[in-house]
Amino acid sequence: MPKKGKKPSLAALFLLAVRVPGIYADMANTEKEIINTNVADGQVTQASGFWAATSGSTGNSRTLKPDEKVYVTQIFVKKDAVQVELLTVDTTTLGDGQGTRYRAELNVKLPGLESLSADDVKKAIDTVVANPATVSTAQSKTVKLGMTTDEVKKSLGDPPKAIDLGAKQVFVYPDMKVIFANGKVSDVQ
Repeated sequence: MPKKGKKPSLAALFLLAVRVPGIYADMANTEKEIINTNVADGQVTQASGFWAATSGSTGNSRTLKPDEKVYVTQIFVKKDAVQVELLTVDTTTLGDGQGTRYRAELNVKLPGLESLSADDVKKAIDTVVANPATVSTAQSKTVKLGMTTDEVKKSLGDPPKAIDLGAKQVFVYPDMKVIFANGKVSDVQ
């Protein structure tokens, strides 16, 4: 909580960190439209077809890396999605010696958006970009072979999805699957 009389900076309010690979970004100083990165059920995909072929990609495109810091520059609420425009905090020096930032456009698909709570919308967006402290904490958590289901839950939290096949169980998290054999971690994918 900020001290009395002090307001948090706007940059801190709109600073996020990337959680997953695959968010398409293009140079910020280009006039071309960028290709949306679509997010549905925590899965990241780029647009394809005619739109992808006729827009974006100036030859200096890239994907954002996990833990990369980004500013939120705009948020649009659509019928079944929330569109979040991002701008990298750090600049990248290109071959010509000039520095540039990269911009990205996330299109988080949320069927039934009108009936979702603000927390539900935030949780969907947080699977892809989140508060840098949250991302750092999540990345520092570890899973080791031989850990029990309770130890994994303590480290990673309750899994969004769990599959019970008797002697074999699978905890499915947004960025990994933890496989248990007889109650102990046997594999992580």
